[in-house]
Amino acid sequence: MTRHTSAIRPPVVAGLIVLLVPSTILAAEPRPSPSRYVPAEGLIALLEYDGLDAHQAAWEATAAHGLLNETPAGALLADLATQALDRALKDLPGGKLKGADVAALHEHILHNGFAIAVRTAGDEPDTFTPMLILNGLGRADSRERFERLVRLLDDPEDGAKLPDPVRVRGRDVYQFKALGPDEDRRGPFRSYWFEGDDLIWLSGGDTPSADHAPEGGSKARRPMTHERLRATILDTIEGRLPNAVSHPGRIAALAEDRDLPGFEGNGLLVIEPGDNGRRVLKELAKSFAPPQRQVPFTDPVTIPAPFPIPCEPPGSFPQLPGTNPTDVGPDRNEPFPMPPPMLDQLVPGFVVDPGPIARAADPRLRAVPSGALRSDTPAEPEKKDEGPDLLKTFGLDGIRRVIVRWGFQGKALLTLTRIEAPSPRKGVLSLLEPRPFRKDMLPPIPVVARSFAVVAFEPGKGYEKLINLCKQFEPGAAGEIEEFERVVRATTGQRLREDLLGHLGPEWAVVSLPAPSSKDPEATAPAILAGVDDPEAFLKVLDGLADRFNAHFREPTRAGELPVAPIMALERLEAPARGYRLTSPAKLVLWLNGLEPTVQVGRSQLAVAWFPSNARAALQAESAGDQRWSPAGEVAEALRGLPDDLTFLAVGDPRDSWWPGALESLPATAQYLGTGLSSIALGESDTARPSLVMDDLGIPRPGSFRFRIDPSRTVKAADVERFLFPSVLAAVADDRGYRIISREALPLACVPFHAKLTSHLKWKGPGGPRIDNKFTFEVHK
Repeated sequence: MTRHTSAIRPPVVAGLIVLLVPSTILAAEPRPSPSRYVPAEGLIALLEYDGLDAHQAAWEATAAHGLLNETPAGALLADLATQALDRALKDLPGGKLKGADVAALHEHILHNGFAIAVRTAGDEPDTFTPMLILNGLGRADSRERFERLVRLLDDPEDGAKLPDPVRVRGRDVYQFKALGPDEDRRGPFRSYWFEGDDLIWLSGGDTPSADHAPEGGSKARRPMTHERLRATILDTIEGRLPNAVSHPGRIAALAEDRDLPGFEGNGLLVIEPGDNGRRVLKELAKSFAPPQRQVPFTDPVTIPAPFPIPCEPPGSFPQLPGTNPTDVGPDRNEPFPMPPPMLDQLVPGFVVDPGPIARAADPRLRAVPSGALRSDTPAEPEKKDEGPDLLKTFGLDGIRRVIVRWGFQGKALLTLTRIEAPSPRKGVLSLLEPRPFRKDMLPPIPVVARSFAVVAFEPGKGYEKLINLCKQFEPGAAGEIEEFERVVRATTGQRLREDLLGHLGPEWAVVSLPAPSSKDPEATAPAILAGVDDPEAFLKVLDGLADRFNAHFREPTRAGELPVAPIMALERLEAPARGYRLTSPAKLVLWLNGLEPTVQVGRSQLAVAWFPSNARAALQAESAGDQRWSPAGEVAEALRGLPDDLTFLAVGDPRDSWWPGALESLPATAQYLGTGLSSIALGESDTARPSLVMDDLGIPRPGSFRFRIDPSRTVKAADVERFLFPSVLAAVADDRGYRIISREALPLACVPFHAKLTSHLKWKGPGGPRIDNKFTFEVHK
């Protein structure tokens, strides 16, 4: 796969890579898992991170470690973070917490690890309680910084000291009070203590006072108190209750990477919602589809007119006996008289009162209040509509567990995600079960491709599943789908399922190829490759589409007029190529100026590209073996660790992505974000702030906050590229569910897209230096 040096300079959120801020790594003995503090019962989610010290050799072997320690990138990130934190903490009361303190806490957590657990609150299964474990934070320097941060967060105005600790089972426990559901009810809501050097932070529960005892006496369910939550954790630590070390979800996560050679895990995430979690998710899903309630018609419902209804001239409506239509005018907030036959047509079984005129003419309506809607038939008791169960409709209730595992493999960062959804799967999950392809039998990818992605997808079968899903979610959608298919048939002359979709697949590829005739050597253009089961039959489909398309845009020649060129036309490609290109013979379609969208059919593949030359290049690998891409180097090593059968594979080179430019332009990006946030924090009105434009352009005002960067810590894109290599993202569906594996030099490096944000605005302030600030946004590949 050809690589080229990228000059892209996009902004990037520094938080994406702040977890990789480097420092000197000290050797440490393997520590026991922090999950030993977490009760196993009621566990919903567990996030466990070992820390870099626990995997010193594996971390030092990675390209990410080299990038952060052998280039100025690591020092630059630490410097920017410290300055930004200093500015953020500057206006807080006390001024005792500095950016260096927060950075030191981050450094400690990065190297020593942590764990976060979410559990159900005992006999309140719909209430979740989180707990946090920070390894080694009880050491003197780290603990003192942490407690300063706690004081600031708990009471920014008067955080002079911590609350006095209480002794609980031989431990000093620090408790923080918070308002409960009632303003006059207060109780410990958060607490922390130390187990050796490890900090445990607990949140949740309540402590009602005596005058807020639950109704119903001793038989009523008492609220889950914070003390009971804490007692459960202490019982676990003291061995009276089982801990999460042997939890089935954690064991499954540790076993998930056994087939990956050379992998050394550094963390895991387990989400195991169970019945309680699914019940909460179901309630959340209802918010996306609110229940439809039918208004009962047993009682009249007043429907006030929102505005006066203008009067139509007499005779515009059929008159009821004994009525005068002029009685209703634009100054009367009354509905128009309408004859009962029309009511029967509009609302069968119901009578809509047209107003006082109709009531006067028809005794049957005299008892009906103005603007009321009444049924002549007895109404059934109202049935509560809880709305659709979206989790069940979309098949998401079949997800039993989600596992994420990450760590190191050679010089790569490797992340493994498992979604456990056993077969048979329904709903949306059934759409993700295409016929897989073999990793050693990929579609003919051209060797000039700079990146590519292959996905297994059968449009015919996928369309059928999608229709069934729509019908389950909305029963009335069947008629709309049939009407859509009839429109497609009438417009194109082809059947949607059999002719247009049925011939394509089951493998698709999106490849990034060099853009032809471009002044920018780095410019790329995408092309799509799709398998075709019967090329000759599909060519006939294209011929039929082209004939209809050209007939639609062909204007007849009138006597005495010059022939008129079509606005658009599908022109047949020159032999031996088979297919069509879209052009504008009249040269009146602006977006076709320089572009010729092309569809070309090869021996077994269909190519769709912006240019005919790219379509030809995409199909060259079909016939010329030396033009076909084959894995080598890091890509070959990554593929060896993947399953044989895949449903998705993406290969991209981060040297051809946004990473090098992102790190080089990081100081400017941080300054732009910092200037914008500072102007928002000022809270000044636009009229009172003449420098609004400068703030919006990211230009700091004199004397305002600005980053001060040591020139020796600037990063060059070429320095970054030395540590990058091709990255791989793969997915597979099996009987257990879905598995996603990414192997990359840096996080998100396998995403085969990049963006550029610059501007072309040049500004010269009065008496000041010239400012060249460039703004453009482009997406490549």
